[in-house]
Amino acid sequence: MIKKELIASSISLFISLGATWPNATSAAPLSPNDCNSWPFVRPSTGVTPRELRRELKELESVGYQPSDNDVHYPSDIQAAEARLRIKYRHDCTGKASQLPANRSPS
Repeated sequence: MIKKELIASSISLFISLGATWPNATSAAPLSPNDCNSWPFVRPSTGVTPRELRRELKELESVGYQPSDNDVHYPSDIQAAEARLRIKYRHDCTGKASQLPANRSPS
């Protein structure tokens, strides 16, 4: 039951965040190098601290705001990861994806 509540809360937060943050595809586009790097392509040798910092930068580019006292964690980072996947699909695969249609970018 707790898992269903967490999923429902995550979906609700994702929808509400979509109303306040720009569409994931409106952020600076990913470069070809970005498209072929972590977090989109898993390296065979493991992830480096530099790659983790880059991932955080990408998450911040789609609205994630890290905080020491984040009452919405992990749902806020999960929503940012979903927006980053949309950005990846748009910039790297050419497949246009949008946030839910009932939400408009600010």
